[in-house]
Order: sequence, then structure tokens, then C-alpha cells
Amino acid sequence: MDASEQLKDDLRTGRIDTDRLVDLLAKLQRKLQAANERIEEQSKRIEELEKQLGGAAKKIDEPFSVRAEEQRQEARGKKKKRKRPPKKRRGRLKTADKIAQAERTEPVFPDGVDKSKCKLSHTRPVWRLENGRAALIAYQIYRGPKNQYGKIPGVLGRSEFGMEIVVEIAHLVYVIGLSFDKVCQLLSFFQDLQLRKSQADALLRQLSRHWEQEFDTLCILLANFTFVTAKPAEQPNGESQPVAGTNNEAERTLRGAAQARKTGRTSKTARGARRQTILTSVLESLRLYLATFTLSTVAQEIDRWLEAGQSCFAELLAKLNITTSHQSILDQVLPLPER
Repeated sequence: MDASEQLKDDLRTGRIDTDRLVDLLAKLQRKLQAANERIEEQSKRIEELEKQLGGAAKKIDEPFSVRAEEQRQEARGKKKKRKRPPKKRRGRLKTADKIAQAERTEPVFPDGVDKSKCKLSHTRPVWRLENGRAALIAYQIYRGPKNQYGKIPGVLGRSEFGMEIVVEIAHLVYVIGLSFDKVCQLLSFFQDLQLRKSQADALLRQLSRHWEQEFDTLCILLANFTFVTAKPAEQPNGESQPVAGTNNEAERTLRGAAQARKTGRTSKTARGARRQTILTSVLESLRLYLATFTLSTVAQEIDRWLEAGQSCFAELLAKLNITTSHQSILDQVLPLPER
């Protein structure tokens, strides 16, 4: 029998008096109070331990790295916030930045206008090839009193690249047969010219549009060149060569482009085919016209076209007194799809 059952039995039988019962209840009450105080102390201790354990667990859950620790120290105010380096600008440079990088500045005045009456209009940076390397030139365009503007020699429209660079790209792509990737790598390695594929593609589009009329002129010359008697054609170097009685030489020169069509080395779109046809035909025809076919001689001849406003092919067509058609031959052979 346990103590509680013994106490109950003593109370029923009267073997325990009232004083002893009161003392026993008082003793039990003191033990209960002491137990409650102990429980309260342990509860506070447990709460403190939980707080400490909770902070440690939170710290463990955070990412552990040098950067994370620096951020925690910055949040606690123990370390100054580190300044991040400025991000490098991507994409095209501003015109002002290009002008600041130019190697030199050259003024360009309108033809036949007194320089003292001209005012500076704007400055345009242009990449040129000089001594086998690329050089960025800042051209200062002056305006005359009647809104005449100076014209940068050897540059098409508002292009930022000289004709010598555009012609070199066209020759490497369509005559040599290199890809745009390889052409850009060659320009970067040999001439220190950083060019993107999109830029090279845009330059060739611009050149093909400019030479569309030259292609039509070449087609007319080939169609009327058989057994034509003509005076010797004087070349830019001062030499004169007789005009051949047949167009066999011209056809042999363009044989590479014909073989490219047979072997599938062609463009996938009509616009690409037109561009390849125009640029290949003009460049290969210049090979026959010039005494030496180099980038320097081709660039000089094309610069002469821009100054004279007429190509060597158009001059020969005029000497032969052959009339031209108003309808483009290229549109008949390679019409563009309607949009």
C-alpha cells in the first residue's frame, strides 16, 4: 500500500489527528510551491537556450561565402560597403567617344567654295586603311554659304568605313570564299580592325545597292561585246589595251561564280543572291580592266568613280555608243519577292 492509500485508510479509521493532517498539508503545499518555482526557472532557461539555438540555426541557413559574410558585416556596420566597379558599356560607341579615339582630324570643305566663307557643320569618324593597318580619322565637315557640304573622299553616304575596307570585305567573302567569321578574324589580326559580322553584312548590302547600275552596264557590255570593233580602252595607269573581239575572256573570269552556283555555294535568299551576283561580277570585271588587281588599285579606281560620277564600264558603254534599257536586268533575272 502506497503513502496516499495509507493516509486515506488512517483518516477513515481515525488513527490520524487533525494537527498532523494540517502539518502534512502545509508540507505538501511547500513542496508544490518549490516545484512550481523550479519549473518556472527551467522554463526561462529553456527559452533562453531556444533563442540561442534559433540564432545559430538561422546563421547556418544563410549562404556561406566571402561575399555573403561581407554583406552580413556591412549590415551589422562592422565593414564599409564595398564600391563595385562600373559596368563596361556594351553596344555601339557614341560619336563623341569615337572622335576622342581618332588618331587625327582632317577638314573637308565643299568643292569650289571659299574656305573663309565656310563654317564647321559636324565631325564624322571614319575607319580607313593606312600603311596596312586600320586608322580612325575624324573628318570635320564644313558647310558653304549655300548649304554646300564637304564630301569625304572614298566613303559612301554616311558610312563609317572607307571604300577600301568595304571592297576588301567583298573580295574576301565573294571572290576568295571566306565566311564572315573568318573575315572579321583576319581584319582583327592583320589590320587591327574590330568588326562585327552584322557590320560586315551591312557594308556589303550598301555596296551592292551602290553597284546595281554597274551590274546592268556589265550585262549590256557582255551582250554586245561579240565581234565589236572598238578603239583601245585607256586605263588609269596610262596603258591602252585593245578591246577583244569576243567576250570569252570576260566569261572565263566569271567562271568561278558559275561553278559556285553548280556546287551549291550560293545564297539562301533572293536578296543574298542579288548581292553576291553584283559584287562578284563587278570585282571580277575590274580584274580584267586593271593592269594589276590589288586592293590599292581597286580602291583608287573606285575612288575615281565617285569623283567622276561614272564608272569605267559606263565610260566604255558610252564609247561604244550602246543605248541602255530603263528596266533593270537584275530585276528580270533575280526579282525580289513582294512583301
